[in-house]
Amino acid sequence: MLFRLILWLSLCWLSILMYFLLRNETKFKKNIVVEVTLPFEARTDANVMRLLERFKQQILWINLVLFLVTIPFLFIDRISLLMTAWMTWLLFVVLLPMVPYVRTNMALKRMKLERGWKKTRKPIQYVDLAALPPAKWISHWVFILAIVISFMPLLWDREMIFLYLVFGFSTIFFWFGYRYLYRNKSEMVDQNVNLTRVLTQVRRYNWGIVWLVSAYGFAAMSLIFSLLKYHPILQLASILLITFAITFVAIRAEFRTRRIQARLTAESGKYWYVDDDDYWIGGVVYYNPNDSRLLINSRVGVNSTFNLAKTSGKVLAVLIALLLLAMPFTGVFLKQTESQSLSLELTDRMLVALRGRTKETLERSKITDVTLLTELPEHMTRNWGTAMDKLMSVSYFIKGIGSAKLSLDPTVPPFLLVCLEDGSRYLIGSRQSGEAEAVYQQLKLQE
Repeated sequence: MLFRLILWLSLCWLSILMYFLLRNETKFKKNIVVEVTLPFEARTDANVMRLLERFKQQILWINLVLFLVTIPFLFIDRISLLMTAWMTWLLFVVLLPMVPYVRTNMALKRMKLERGWKKTRKPIQYVDLAALPPAKWISHWVFILAIVISFMPLLWDREMIFLYLVFGFSTIFFWFGYRYLYRNKSEMVDQNVNLTRVLTQVRRYNWGIVWLVSAYGFAAMSLIFSLLKYHPILQLASILLITFAITFVAIRAEFRTRRIQARLTAESGKYWYVDDDDYWIGGVVYYNPNDSRLLINSRVGVNSTFNLAKTSGKVLAVLIALLLLAMPFTGVFLKQTESQSLSLELTDRMLVALRGRTKETLERSKITDVTLLTELPEHMTRNWGTAMDKLMSVSYFIKGIGSAKLSLDPTVPPFLLVCLEDGSRYLIGSRQSGEAEAVYQQLKLQE
């Protein structure tokens, strides 16, 4: 129940976030509302307001229903079925609210054309580019410190080497993302150069904050997994706290940037203003064959997106689509993993624990002790690997015993605790009736 509750608390709020994020799209920022650029007079237009109110009602009900749907997930016992439910739900959270979003975007564009708000010929405007702020990046050394910290546990703990590598390379990615996933382009809204300068600085600052906090957050989690590996409750609480902090900072930076953009451009749109609507399909997809760059800054907030007119952009779009469509099949993969065969083989020289296509081979001559357990030890903490209803594998810490490699089905006792000369331990089992007992008897005869 604890796992289901943590999973629910970790994900259920995403539909609430989606609601407030889309609702925020109805506020004019940089003359843009629901990704449509409109003149100043449109802000008080009755028909525009009516469309926006209808959109807010639609996303309210959609996201409310999506939130309520998650409540029954608390009562799903099987992990494979639970993950199928959550991954399918996430797919709907991403796609379903976008239906009224795209429809509202298209309706506003039609109204824009009918009202004569769409400029067919764009007058040339001259802007003093020398007045725009030069790019000032956070020093690489600030990120390098986080990278070093995230790799440090490798110096004293090799049991969770893969986990520390994940954290380490994640911090490297955060530095790379900060420096290279941002298009260095000024946030021009109209002919006001001072406004452009401030908007650009606000975006760069909040962009940097998100990546920097993420880097140090992951570095801290790497240390926590190492230093608190034998204190699972404290470890879990610390990881959840850091995850919450990173998420809070990222969301706050996004909404703070949007709020500043709205306040600073409250009087814009009365004369000449930037209008790139033709390049934004449905307000979601950026498609500009004349733009040679793959990356493009989202028009509001701090995010980035990519140019679908580029071949690389199309490849990314296909990969993202395949990833989204594969999400509901997560449970199928977990079920296959959980149900893979588990058996033991004993030869003249070797004891082999088979798990699907994976096997642990132990030399009989190096076995110093073997114990038959009719039930699992009470206090077991996973270092790395699988912890499912019917499969426990790879690396665990067992109170009173120490670290051990597991390959067993917790619902099918008994289990063999095997100790080797080098101090390593293996807790293994079989789904074949009587196989573990038979192997145990033969090993005891060897003694």
